[in-house]
Amino acid sequence: MEKGKAFVLVGHSDWGKSRTLQRLISPKKYGWWEYKPGVGIFVKTMSNDDIVDSLVNFAKNTTPTIKKIIIIALCPDFENPEKKTEVILDILKEKYELSFFVLAGKYDQTAQVLPGEIESLKKYGTVRSLNKPMEDTERAKEFRALIDSVLVIPGK
Repeated sequence: MEKGKAFVLVGHSDWGKSRTLQRLISPKKYGWWEYKPGVGIFVKTMSNDDIVDSLVNFAKNTTPTIKKIIIIALCPDFENPEKKTEVILDILKEKYELSFFVLAGKYDQTAQVLPGEIESLKKYGTVRSLNKPMEDTERAKEFRALIDSVLVIPGK
């Protein structure tokens, strides 16, 4: 089976992941987003710091044959087994090529993603970090630029 593509917006709890994704796919809040004419991406805005088992079940039950391209939000709490970060990534890595977009700091820059967390993400896929504070809409534009750089769709 050919692998799909998964774009993962990474940040800790209350860092603006969901708001960023909602700005990206506005006016929708989640679900199928028409990225370009004829190209749909399934977007799940709730991360493992919202309802852990919801994201675990999504990872288990989604397949590239139905959802070739997905976007999810993820909290990189590798040290907290309750967040099931590694479980989720291990499942997804079998089916999807993972591209991470890391909100390296909280929107107000009072907290940062730890270097060890970024190194752990690199075991699963490519990592790009956003290292300066930005509003939701600007973060969404930067995330879209990552998606555009990875998805090369002939004739689209």
